[in-house]
Amino acid sequence: MSQRELPSVLRRRVDSYLQQEPLQEYRLCIETLARRAQNGDVKALDELQHRFVPLEFGTAGLRSAMGAGDGCMNHVTVCRVAWALGSHLLHRYDAQQVSERGVVIAHDARHNSCDFAQAMAAVLTGLGIAVHLFDTPVPTPVCAFATVAVRALGALMITASHNPATDNGVKIYRSDGAQIMEDDSVPIAQLMQQAPCMNAMVRLPQGKQRQLGLRRTVGQKTLDAYFASLAALPMCCNEEKHAKDMKLVHTPLHGVAQDWIVKGLRHAGFQQVHVVPEQADPDPDFPTTPTPNPQDPHTLQLAVQLAQKVSADLVLANDPDADRLAVCVPGEGACVWEVLDGNAVGVLLADWVLSHHKVRDKVSPLVVTTVVSSRLLSRIAKHHGACYAESLTGFRHIAQVARQQAAAHGDLQFVFGYEEALGYCLLPTPLEKDGICAAVVFARLFADLRRQGKTVQQQLDHLALQHGLHHTDQFSLSFEGVGGGQRMKQLMGRLRSNPALLTHGAGWRQEDVSYVDLLKGCDDFPLADVLMWDAPRQGRIVVRPSGTEPKVKFYVEFIQSVSTLQQLQQARQQLGRRFQQMKTKVLRQLIQCS
Repeated sequence: MSQRELPSVLRRRVDSYLQQEPLQEYRLCIETLARRAQNGDVKALDELQHRFVPLEFGTAGLRSAMGAGDGCMNHVTVCRVAWALGSHLLHRYDAQQVSERGVVIAHDARHNSCDFAQAMAAVLTGLGIAVHLFDTPVPTPVCAFATVAVRALGALMITASHNPATDNGVKIYRSDGAQIMEDDSVPIAQLMQQAPCMNAMVRLPQGKQRQLGLRRTVGQKTLDAYFASLAALPMCCNEEKHAKDMKLVHTPLHGVAQDWIVKGLRHAGFQQVHVVPEQADPDPDFPTTPTPNPQDPHTLQLAVQLAQKVSADLVLANDPDADRLAVCVPGEGACVWEVLDGNAVGVLLADWVLSHHKVRDKVSPLVVTTVVSSRLLSRIAKHHGACYAESLTGFRHIAQVARQQAAAHGDLQFVFGYEEALGYCLLPTPLEKDGICAAVVFARLFADLRRQGKTVQQQLDHLALQHGLHHTDQFSLSFEGVGGGQRMKQLMGRLRSNPALLTHGAGWRQEDVSYVDLLKGCDDFPLADVLMWDAPRQGRIVVRPSGTEPKVKFYVEFIQSVSTLQQLQQARQQLGRRFQQMKTKVLRQLIQCS
């Protein structure tokens, strides 16, 4: 069989990678694929090309499967990230300032996370930049907090959040503890492509790092400051007894949240915290839940079982890096538990925070959410005299909008932000989602409602009667495997060429709907691959490609005014059926067109 040459760009990338990769297993993988591709194996060539598509920054940094190639998470990739971030900081700031203030490096308990953190520390210190490291795996929000606490110029958090065990990733933070935006991610991505061979990078061993004073440990003082910030959050004055009597169940889903959650809850007065034993300790294989995403109700099965066993009042769950929070509350009837979606938790927290916010010096509170979250928050904000703003998806955009609003209006104070994907921010700094903080505050909210003789569902009913029922739901189309990205682009193209498909699917009249393609520009948002259908007082539909998974997501909100509980229950059923009908109709038409 005649040999075929690999495309020249791919050949250069393969050769460069093979010179750098320290793991024989990974080198053998690429060599085998290259040999098969040269022998005419089309599938091998497709996979090889897929493995060498450079990683791109998504809504939560860089994230990919661990494996061989430039498009995977491995030692070569993380060293490039560290070199690029260090070079970017040295270009932006004074060299002495960068050296002294340095970069925080933290990691979760996933496979290779600790090794990746050490590799990045070696590269950064080789550039003369100090690193602040934790002794053990920590939650992502603690990394963000430490960045501000130690006055670092940035941070690297090695985590893939709720992705499967095969994945890992890196989140990059600014000095204010918020995730980087395009003004940082674009030059960092360019520098990653310009990075020297890993073997040519100066990489200091740990002993030399300490000898030069470039390796520092994030100490107990910083960790104590984090818990002190939780203790300073709003709290009702008469709920201590109710907190003490409450039984809580928590699951960290094999992640790093257990000690942090238990300590935070106990500081807040919740002494009866039962942790799901099968999921309590960090385990990078996630044996009881292959996809540890708390948005999936199946991941909470063991927590609900324990709640039934101990007669708990509330279930709290974090994803493996503890930046998200899921909540289960008792439903109607014995052994019935209801999983609250992100919008329900978000509006409950927002209403409670705004109810207890004290206006100081005529400074108005500001709340921010994303375009794919419920606009019920806008009505709650108006009711409390607060300012409301929307951002694109991802907490880095929420943080940016909060900064922009504060800069444009000196009389605003950010007090709350959330996204429907179970992310909530309640601390004034850093501007990042925090599942630990959200768990403590929601437990306080729950205890306060209990003190008033109310349930969570009654409070949600109250908000619906007061501001209108906002029924939210979503569905998605998956595009796994080689070529998935191209197929996602094709689907978005079909929707752009036929925007009426979504309008008709929702049952809205064309003249009642405004359609916006954010790739064509919009005064309120930056350019983005996002499509929006907005029917005032009726609802909204938003479609976008996921930034972390090979999916195109459809977010739907239907709005209906109600004045009685009976009308509310009927409206919930009607809008639920309407969503299912729309989903079926839209998916059928899209599949027929593909």
